[in-house]
Amino acid sequence: MLFIASVVIPLLICGAMALGAKRFALQDFYKRPLRITLPEFGIVASVVIIVALVVTVLIGPSAAQAHAAQGYHQFLNGSIVQAGTNTYTCTRDGPCNHTYDCDPYPVTIHHAAVTDSKGNVVSPAYDTTEIHYHDCPYATEEFTYYLVDSLSRNLPIASHIFSAEPQEFRGGNGIPGDVQRGVPPRWLQSKQRLDAGDAEGVTETGDYTNYILPSDDQTFRQYSTSVDKYRKANLLPEHTQNLNGSVLFDFDMQAAKVQFVGVTSSDQALWQERLMSFNASLGSERRGDLHIVVVPADQVPDPDDYINALTAFWQSSLGKWGFPKNGISLAIGVDNNAQTIKWSRAKTGMPIGNGEMLAALSFNLQGQAFNADNVLGQIKAQPVVGDDGKPAVKYQHGNGLVDKIMFTDYPFRRACMRCEDKDDDGTSYVYLKDSIPVSTGAKLMMFAIVALIALVLSGVALYFDPIGALRGTSSREISEILNPRAKYRRY
Repeated sequence: MLFIASVVIPLLICGAMALGAKRFALQDFYKRPLRITLPEFGIVASVVIIVALVVTVLIGPSAAQAHAAQGYHQFLNGSIVQAGTNTYTCTRDGPCNHTYDCDPYPVTIHHAAVTDSKGNVVSPAYDTTEIHYHDCPYATEEFTYYLVDSLSRNLPIASHIFSAEPQEFRGGNGIPGDVQRGVPPRWLQSKQRLDAGDAEGVTETGDYTNYILPSDDQTFRQYSTSVDKYRKANLLPEHTQNLNGSVLFDFDMQAAKVQFVGVTSSDQALWQERLMSFNASLGSERRGDLHIVVVPADQVPDPDDYINALTAFWQSSLGKWGFPKNGISLAIGVDNNAQTIKWSRAKTGMPIGNGEMLAALSFNLQGQAFNADNVLGQIKAQPVVGDDGKPAVKYQHGNGLVDKIMFTDYPFRRACMRCEDKDDDGTSYVYLKDSIPVSTGAKLMMFAIVALIALVLSGVALYFDPIGALRGTSSREISEILNPRAKYRRY
């Protein structure tokens, strides 16, 4: 249908241009009649058909489908591996940022002579003297604090700040009060955790290609008729807090992936911290990302129906934030006091794989105490020197129930989307690209390309009349047609 429209409509425009030129006897600037002959119309039509075939059938839809599958977001997880600092010893005109003008000195500026086009001197050369200044620092030292993580990021915390009690470089000039002073608390927290052998977990977002979520093929996506029911009951949160706003917080290093829905707990901050450490190890060792939703068990009488609805909501209603391929969801139903797990269910972001792990997560937690250390355990990231000589971490696992299931008993294996790497697990889903619908915007773009080309070709045929110029016309006349101004320059 798009191919037909992309051929017919541009040719109708071309035909209208031809009839209009003939009907109103249109002429160009040199009083030459404008027209589109039948042979010219045939050439335009042939080119439009070929272009429309290429754009709307051969190339356009495939490119639009590939674009629709790109740009999906996932979380990549790791740990802080280094808390670094740079110390700058301040000198005059040295490396420090916070300075003032000092110690003036004269500078001779030479102005060259100015001449006219004939070489005559209009203004002779002369010298002037300007007063320049050196840069003197306010303090004797400045400091930069930064963190390095296992995701190869250098995270600036504070740049060129003063010590807690800065010393003047020169007495009597004072020290600005609007410059940060002392060791930044955020940096100090990370440094203390590293020194204690328990580095912080961090996360960042990365884009990947997903052929399952944008596809019309529903075979590999969860379907549920209960999504609206649980949404109205406020029991279906997004997989990460504040997806529509600033997902990451705390210097773009952490994200809240434990959602308490209708459940009050004083340990929510501890749960977030434990899950960040858990995901640091899961992301680094198994390339996974766990998200937990805690709900009142008495409000969800059918756990299987709930996890299906939660998965369907995450897959179909979050756009490019749809349930990622490395994601694992764990829904936990707790009693009224949030002390005991009444039921649990789990799903992954991919349709196959990890069956035994999901079964264990779904049925081995029932009756267990609901607290972060019991469920997730306390995974520690101990600083070490990597094989490349750079700072790294080594993860020390605890005895958490989920830790044991996902790392020891039934280790998580990330299913692949393209299956291009030798260690990928699963079957490629690239073939689903053909079932991704072409968006209206992409269709309009393809039509616009064909229409623009048709208009350009029609304009060329209308103005230059190439067929008429080449039929029974002398070389001089052809030259005048192709270059109309040449004719009038002869007189």
